[in-house]
Amino acid sequence: MPQILIDATVEPDCPIDRVDDLRPQVEEIIRVLGLHVLKYYSYQHRYGATLMYVLSNIHLVVHSFPNEAQLCFDLFADGVWPSDVAHVIEEVFNCRRVQVKAVVEH
Repeated sequence: MPQILIDATVEPDCPIDRVDDLRPQVEEIIRVLGLHVLKYYSYQHRYGATLMYVLSNIHLVVHSFPNEAQLCFDLFADGVWPSDVAHVIEEVFNCRRVQVKAVVEH
């Protein structure tokens, strides 16, 4: 089962500083990838937001860093391809850059 780590750079005016700004877009990514949420958690911190989804096939965690216009995705799931995940993130957030940082097989 792969763990996929992806960094994404968004436009500077893209609202990624609050949980409420991120949640609809992240849930669109989940829907497009065909993932199933069992539990949702979020945390608002002074640097941005963290959203965590416990999935039927492990987890998705998203960290935002608005000062750097950066999103970090940690997806641990079966049946998804890193390039597909990167493409969906790029489309949903209209990213300037998306980079698959690592794919770790467990």
